[in-house]
Amino acid sequence: ESRSAGKLLMATVKGDVHDIGKNIVAVVLSCNNYEIVDLGVMVPAEKIIERAIEVGADAIGLSGLITPSLEEMVNVAQEMERREIRLPLLIGGATTSEVHAAVKIAPNYSGAVVHVKDASKAAGVMSALLGDSAETYAREIGGKYKELRDLHNASVKRGDYISLEQARKNRFVNKGYAAPAPALPGLREMHNIDIDSVIKYIDWTFFFFAWKMSGRYPAILEDPIKGPEAKKLMADALMYLGEMKQKKLVSISGVCGVFPAESVGDDVVVLKGTESGDDEKVKFCFLRNQEKKQDAPNLCLADFIAPGGSDVLASGGAGGAAGRKDAQDHLGAFVVTAKLDHSAASQYDNDDYAIIMIKILADRLAEAAAEWIHHKMRGEIWGFAPDEKISLEQMFKSEFQGIRPAPGYPACPEHTEKGKLFDLLEAEKRIGVKLTESYTMVPAASVSAFVFAHPESSYFNVGKIGEDQLIDYATRKGMTIKEATSWLAPNLL
Repeated sequence: ESRSAGKLLMATVKGDVHDIGKNIVAVVLSCNNYEIVDLGVMVPAEKIIERAIEVGADAIGLSGLITPSLEEMVNVAQEMERREIRLPLLIGGATTSEVHAAVKIAPNYSGAVVHVKDASKAAGVMSALLGDSAETYAREIGGKYKELRDLHNASVKRGDYISLEQARKNRFVNKGYAAPAPALPGLREMHNIDIDSVIKYIDWTFFFFAWKMSGRYPAILEDPIKGPEAKKLMADALMYLGEMKQKKLVSISGVCGVFPAESVGDDVVVLKGTESGDDEKVKFCFLRNQEKKQDAPNLCLADFIAPGGSDVLASGGAGGAAGRKDAQDHLGAFVVTAKLDHSAASQYDNDDYAIIMIKILADRLAEAAAEWIHHKMRGEIWGFAPDEKISLEQMFKSEFQGIRPAPGYPACPEHTEKGKLFDLLEAEKRIGVKLTESYTMVPAASVSAFVFAHPESSYFNVGKIGEDQLIDYATRKGMTIKEATSWLAPNLL
């Protein structure tokens, strides 16, 4: 009878529903003789700690995907410190990093804190934390994280940032472009989207990335080292996609709309104007990059929407508003989801590999559906690029007009704006996609985004912001400084 190498309690933190990475780690550690107690998703700090004590865990693993999860991990560490729990704390998830673990979590906890980059590292980390040299390993990690903190703090103090006022003076200037009115106005609701239509939009590079296999598709299939395993994964993926289609394990749906809009400073004011004749206005608040720039503007998404009542719209330009009766800019938005039928999928409950594969494929289908609906918006629904002729490879490289930044990602990192987008599109009512208290989308395999048509719009990273922008943003949002600090914590200098 084999002896357990140790017991790890794992949980996706409160407010977050993503668990694919956590599940892969659990399988890897189980294969290495570790006992796993998995509490699932959206688990509050109190339950994590109580269950860890109850089951006699040797370590705790925290997982999360969205940026609010980073702060919830800090909260768990602080609560463990308050209760004098000294179990090693493993940190993992797509938005986590060694720097975050070192700068935000480790200072709040006197026990060992270790960032686990991916599942392949988990067994080694557990072995080091629970082995005979555990104290030495924890001390080495602590020293390494202190160096990372010192480097981080030094970089912040170098004066690489400018004031919000200076950043706004260095904004991107709209030189007359205003996107046309949509060819198909109103909200467009789509259900049971043909899975074959969506599959061709899958970027398989990110499928392999989900399995922690780096390399671009299709070249990865011929890689001398990764190729054989990549081919096996690909064959399995196609087999499971066939089963998902045949057994109706997943249904794909979406809702989108294009709305009259104008920028007001760093905000974009949208006229709802749905088919119900609603004239309600919605204000989206965006953030501006404050890094010191040489020959580039300090961008804010609002820069890509023309100001209302200004000379910008009258001046026109290539594809612009000059001469148009509707001298008005527009903003688009969409939400798509690949909803798993958990009842139908229960046949795989005892097959960890199948469950993980199906969840990864559902995520890929949601991302592919986002690519699909954005393509339809550019060419048909909105129609600002009706003659677009590009390959899928070009599409995956975003070689088309406009951008589709997602709330919670680098160009608009603050998640609460997602609530306004969902209200604007009536996403819950129309396609059944909800938001948790941390603005995580449920079902997990869902994508939401703004759609900008400006030919010079581009993706960018807001990055770190100063106290001046924190105060300005809180004022514009109607938040207290404390609330804004909580939501913007990963972006604060």
